[in-house]
Amino acid sequence: KIPTYKVTIFTGSLSRMVIGVAPYLVPLMFQEGFGLTPFESGSLFLATMAGNLAMKPATIWVMRHYNFRTVLIANGFLVALFSFLTALLLPTTPVILIIVVMFLSGMFRSMQFSAITTLAFADIPKAQMTTANTLYSTVQQMSTGMGIAMGAVFLRFSSMINETTGRYTVADFRLSFIFVALLGLISLYGFTKLTPDAGDVVRVKKRDRNEK
Repeated sequence: KIPTYKVTIFTGSLSRMVIGVAPYLVPLMFQEGFGLTPFESGSLFLATMAGNLAMKPATIWVMRHYNFRTVLIANGFLVALFSFLTALLLPTTPVILIIVVMFLSGMFRSMQFSAITTLAFADIPKAQMTTANTLYSTVQQMSTGMGIAMGAVFLRFSSMINETTGRYTVADFRLSFIFVALLGLISLYGFTKLTPDAGDVVRVKKRDRNEK
């Protein structure tokens, strides 16, 4: 019955699934598609984690200056965009370009995750906070796991379309990430149902406290 909480449970779960695909598909693509060693693959994916950490301070500033609806839609589009850009990476792509894509992808994924989590409890009465937190934590873990499962399904489906056998190819991973990007775009529709002042009870208080 609480609109902001409802959106983070349903639409937010789709977003978390899109976010959760990367730790599974990206390292696998580097190893199976690009032929890199596990160490090389992990080293490249570290750029995503660096982007994740780098975005944390900026997240506070963004949420003070822009409402949740704007942040979730605009940043959600960037998450989908960088999923698509990941699909365009090739074994011949310069390492520095791969690192840049991974870093920015990590930044936008971090922003989306933080915004969804913050909005979830913005309008929850104190009496219902414990119950809401329990349900949200459960759904969050489920959607993260479903993101990995979804990545596996997309990869298998892409392999069937491309008729590849024995080993996944770059083309399979490319198509998988395109599917992920499309799902990311579809999930944005749910965020359009938020009102411009959704979550302001949290966002405005933080902004005013900081200004004081």
